[in-house]
Amino acid sequence: MDLYLILVIIATLLCSRIFSFVYGKDNEAKMIEDVATDVAKKLFNSTPSRDFDEFTGMEAHMNKISLVLGTDLDEVRMIGIWGPAGIGKTTIARCLFNQLSHTFQYSVFMMNVKAMCTPPVCSDDYNVKLHLQQIILMFGYNALSQENKDLFLHIACFFNYVMIEKVAEHLSTRFSNMRQRLDVLADKSLISLESVYVDMHDLLVQLGRDIVRKQSSEPGQRQFLVDEREICEVLADDAAGSTSVIGITFYRDEIYMSERAFEGMSNLQFLRFRVERDGEGDTFHLFGGASYLSRKLRLLDWSYFPMTCLHCIPNPELLVELIMRESKLENLWKGTKPLSNLKWVNLSESKNLKDVSSLSTATSLQELDLRGCSSLVELPSSIGNAIHLNKLDLARCSSLVELPYSIGNAIHLEKLNLSECSSLVGVPSSIGNATNLTDLDFKVPSSIRLWPHLDELRLSYDENLKEFPHVLDIMTDLVMSNTEIQEIPPWIKRSSRLRRLVLNGWKELLSLPQLPSSLSVIEAFTFISDMEGLHLADEVKAGKGETVHVHHGIKQNSLDVPCSPSYHILLPPLTEHLYIFEFEADVTSDELFFEFGVNREEWMIKECGVHYLNTR
Repeated sequence: MDLYLILVIIATLLCSRIFSFVYGKDNEAKMIEDVATDVAKKLFNSTPSRDFDEFTGMEAHMNKISLVLGTDLDEVRMIGIWGPAGIGKTTIARCLFNQLSHTFQYSVFMMNVKAMCTPPVCSDDYNVKLHLQQIILMFGYNALSQENKDLFLHIACFFNYVMIEKVAEHLSTRFSNMRQRLDVLADKSLISLESVYVDMHDLLVQLGRDIVRKQSSEPGQRQFLVDEREICEVLADDAAGSTSVIGITFYRDEIYMSERAFEGMSNLQFLRFRVERDGEGDTFHLFGGASYLSRKLRLLDWSYFPMTCLHCIPNPELLVELIMRESKLENLWKGTKPLSNLKWVNLSESKNLKDVSSLSTATSLQELDLRGCSSLVELPSSIGNAIHLNKLDLARCSSLVELPYSIGNAIHLEKLNLSECSSLVGVPSSIGNATNLTDLDFKVPSSIRLWPHLDELRLSYDENLKEFPHVLDIMTDLVMSNTEIQEIPPWIKRSSRLRRLVLNGWKELLSLPQLPSSLSVIEAFTFISDMEGLHLADEVKAGKGETVHVHHGIKQNSLDVPCSPSYHILLPPLTEHLYIFEFEADVTSDELFFEFGVNREEWMIKECGVHYLNTR
């Protein structure tokens, strides 16, 4: 018994946009497994079917197959043709391929599939399925150009589920037109770009790593090191002959490294050590101290870094991202270093860190995370050199006394977190220059009137907020913390765009006032000690303690259209309340059918309507 058409159709679909449209991430794996399972069953079953013995004319065969193909439907179908040798199965499949192949971007006709996939002696059904899965996945990979194959391997071995912006930046010197190349991989369903992250399915990640593993029997002569055992073996030695290695990803609780571990890795660009710390012991055991890292290094992600400074990176001029969570760092470098390429720095929870003045040359810095750096007393005035800074997180910097006046130079600053900075006496007036600020976590300063884009505000309760009506008009999220106030002031109703209200620690709260009609989420009740004594407005009382999901959908030509998001959560639901939801869908017609519903029988939608915005 032979099989042809089933793999022909799947091969063309794997290389087309149709596969990407019909199958999401989870269904891709299910579809591949179904194909492999079905083919494996056919390979193990040698009993031929004689269903097509009576057909003699090719036109009749084509008409019969066309009825079950459903080429006008948005779905994938698997068609199998089997029967005794010599009745024309291959001819039928080839004829059908010639009719359909022009409608796909890529296509291939495979013959002698059984010979290609014949399992070895004693092979079981599971191993055959794995072998077939690899064959199916290789279709998309083999259709790539050599450079895009290389990009695929970079993502599989190091950059899976990394932000798209960061992937593009890290690989910009190796690949031209990075965004276009990512789109090519997405079009072939090898990655997903639906969120802000590059997302590759686990099966494809495994395929990429298998391809790299076959580059050489010596781990140090491969592009990437991802196997824990092999990494430990390479780093325990002097890594001689490891010039091929450009990336290392290590996830483990402990590692022993030679003092010369990195000396042979002159082309190392990406290094990630993520470990789970067990107690207070060291997770890295260095024989003689850390060796110098490559001057080509672009990304260093090393949690629990054991040194007090970064003398292991004497030449960081190409460094783009530095992540050193919970390190033992006290400062970064002695003196200044060229850091013009550095864009993202995360030193959070480095409790011994006292000095970050080395960042004075990081003029391209966009994000600086210093959360929990409790020994940090001040930010250097040179922070003003980072004019592109858009996110600064200083939460729990309990020793921080003041911010430099030069912080006003960061005119692109959008998010500033100063929560639990218990020693901070205030912010300089120059912060008013940050007119793009959208997210502030701090006591309300007078300069708030200068921030027209502020939409999320997290603060301890401050009655002075009512003095800034423009903030009440534009704010969409308000997170308020207090332990003694018994009621929320009535000016909250003036927040005409407020969608989410979070009340942290309001244990003495006795009543909620009338709330703005725009509000859809209240998160407070888990923090209130006396629920029975809480006086609620009628609209809130009806939904106390409940959560209601509002589902919405669209049908176009009787077919469901995916919506993002597909539902909204009301916590709690409010009676006689107007809710406004936004969702997106890709439609091609103005004749649409909208559906709305709730998941609780005791609640109902009284009226509903749609405001349609065409963004094409």
